Amino acid sequence: LWVANYSAGWVRRYHPSTGALVSTVISNVGEPLSIERGPDGNMYVNTRRSGVQVRRFDGLTGAFISDFIPTGS
Repeated sequence: LWVANYSAGWVRRYHPSTGALVSTVISNVGEPLSIERGPDGNMYVNTRRSGVQVRRFDGLTGAFISDFIPTGS
């Protein structure tokens, strides 16, 4: 289970059965609005920092890959 915190700017992974925090997968993402796992296994995070954009992160490590839809597109 992945959860985004808009004001803190992080995305965390929680255990789906126990609700225990597993890890902070992505930090300082910039006002995350929603998260979606793509068919490629990567995570797509819709953010609202400096305009709406969709950023792509590695689905296992949380490492930033690229701006999938850049600000202003």
